[in-house]
Amino acid sequence: MQFDHVVLVVDDLEHAVSAFSNEGFNVVRGGINGPTHNAIIAFSDATYIELISLRSKIVRRAFQFANAIGLLRLRGQLRTDFNNRLMTWFGSKQGLMDLCVRADSLDALSQGGQHLGGVFTPSVPFTRTRPDGVRVMWRLMGACDLSAPFYIEDITEHRLRVPDGEAQFHPNGALGILRIEANQLPGHPVDNVQFVENLSLGQNEFKVVVSADVTHPKALDVQKIYGAKIVIQNH
Repeated sequence: MQFDHVVLVVDDLEHAVSAFSNEGFNVVRGGINGPTHNAIIAFSDATYIELISLRSKIVRRAFQFANAIGLLRLRGQLRTDFNNRLMTWFGSKQGLMDLCVRADSLDALSQGGQHLGGVFTPSVPFTRTRPDGVRVMWRLMGACDLSAPFYIEDITEHRLRVPDGEAQFHPNGALGILRIEANQLPGHPVDNVQFVENLSLGQNEFKVVVSADVTHPKALDVQKIYGAKIVIQNH
């Protein structure tokens, strides 16, 4: 399995695109997926950072209110599906929210789930319409434990979902996701990104280290806006 992307939930997508562009990233608008829209910071190592937001600020506030009064937690106790994870994303404050691992077959992964020490939600198909009109399709499946990563399987070609070519060139020299630090490590191996235990981080909190052609490590200023612990360092 390969690490696929980091999910960063934001309140205002246009503001986030501007903020990360000012940090020297090449940010590509991904398009519309139902009530959400996103933008992608794609790297040459086939990983990326996803900026995602609800299109309606009213719906965003409704999810946050439902989370504040415990309705989302109650739903999670009554139902086991992927929507619990999505609702938790949008019911929380903006910031780094989740980790995604790419699998060749979600069906095979689900059948072997006991070997990974987890129970999975049923897989769900998703469709996103890019700004150029191209429709991208994939399936998602999550561990019922929301602190564990979720999984993606492409239905259409991977290159349609994740920009390549010039989109992967960044003025700040970023090349890819080098390391992810977390309080709790995933219970499965990935081949392309290093996971490191960092007990100074809180539960469900993580730090993303991006490799780049730079001399000195730099913590991004977006942490002040989004609480996102993202550091660029020499590879």
